[in-house]
Amino acid sequence: MDMDVYGKLVETGYSLLSDWSSYKTWKYHRELLANQYLPEAELRRLQWKRFSRIIRHAFENVPFYTAKFKEAGIGPEDIHDPDAVSKIPFTTRKELMEASAQAVIARGLSTRDLSLVETSGTSEGRPFRLFMDWDCLNRKYALLLRNYSYLGWQLGRKIMTLWNSAHEDYRPLRERSILKAVVYRFLHRKRWLPPFHKDSGLTDAKGLYYYERIRTFRPHLLEGDAFVLYRIGRFFQERNLVPQGIGAISSAAGPTTSSIREELGRMFSTRVYNNYGPHEMEGVACECSEQRGLHQSLDSYWIEFIRDGQAAMTNELSELVLTDLDNFAMPLIRYRIGDYLRAGSYPCTCGRTFPLMRDVEGRTTDALTTHRGVWTESRFQDFFGRFNLENQFQVIEKNGRQIETRIVGSKNVDGAVLERIKAEMKDLLGRDRAITVEWVDAIPCEPSGKFRLVKSMVSGTQDQLP
Repeated sequence: MDMDVYGKLVETGYSLLSDWSSYKTWKYHRELLANQYLPEAELRRLQWKRFSRIIRHAFENVPFYTAKFKEAGIGPEDIHDPDAVSKIPFTTRKELMEASAQAVIARGLSTRDLSLVETSGTSEGRPFRLFMDWDCLNRKYALLLRNYSYLGWQLGRKIMTLWNSAHEDYRPLRERSILKAVVYRFLHRKRWLPPFHKDSGLTDAKGLYYYERIRTFRPHLLEGDAFVLYRIGRFFQERNLVPQGIGAISSAAGPTTSSIREELGRMFSTRVYNNYGPHEMEGVACECSEQRGLHQSLDSYWIEFIRDGQAAMTNELSELVLTDLDNFAMPLIRYRIGDYLRAGSYPCTCGRTFPLMRDVEGRTTDALTTHRGVWTESRFQDFFGRFNLENQFQVIEKNGRQIETRIVGSKNVDGAVLERIKAEMKDLLGRDRAITVEWVDAIPCEPSGKFRLVKSMVSGTQDQLP
């Protein structure tokens, strides 16, 4: 069946469900599509209305936030305009994980009646358990569909996915949503490539298997972990294999610099887009065809750029702080998501009024603080990119002084280059640092299945930027 005809049939079914059942995805999707072209002043009014509603709900119905607000000496009536938002205390994942379910879930709801979303647990060593009600799930799915539309995808067109092994799509069927699995496979025409497990190495057999699956399926959209896609792309490039027919790549699960996107595009003969949505907050921002930045989903999130506890200046390295405007079952308010990026919002030429933000540069817990500022994963990618090693390195901060650098063996890098890397890293990170550089066969993944190119073993989260 023709893809567009198939997609129209699916859309018709979704529309009927929205009219006659509690499955409101298509209703919300139409609203979200209209929102992206609202006058910005109207969009901001909508955002503030939804923000005020979630704040009042959390204060009145969620014991965790009732106590948090009272301790700060504030109530919803004190948050009367956007300038007053800074009065609300930040919320961390650690706080929520340490609180009881009864404290963080709205009164009158039980975990038995809610859907569970779990993060991969990279930073904390164990997954963060987040709960959503049915209406929130409908809204998040509608938001996902809108972000896909930025990339030219629509229902009926094929998707192929490659995430890390801890991603929920690879869990046993008994641990997944059956409805979600059916929707993805048959309505999204989605197929999954097998994940990496123990390391980033590729055997010839596995690399060729990836190539054949992509070549024969010819997905309109290939989405996945940027690190893994890059490793596969290198395998293809070394063997002069270029998959054809891919409409676009959606790169997520880690920072992806412009140079890496360009290289990925050449490897897969398509355009590569950044898509930012942590597992607990899907669809925060996404690139459009203009590729000048990521459109912020202001109708679903309150987005802040914070430095030293205050609003950051434009272009300052800042921490991203988010408030979810959809999740009333387990609210996330001024939630420190744990990512760094350059502060600032600016317009796009595509016609959408959602402002753009810059690419995320890395995790706050894995950034290295030096006398020359903060070194994020993105900054290290640029540094190693000068040696054609953009995604073939790992920097591990053992303690405040010891830094271990691992480089995947490459015929393009000799001992002299290693010494040059070591010397330049000392200049950039500080002469007092003990820096080692060594060859490795592969970069091992974390128990969560994710890859971390920059890994700090220093305990504690960086609460302030120098």
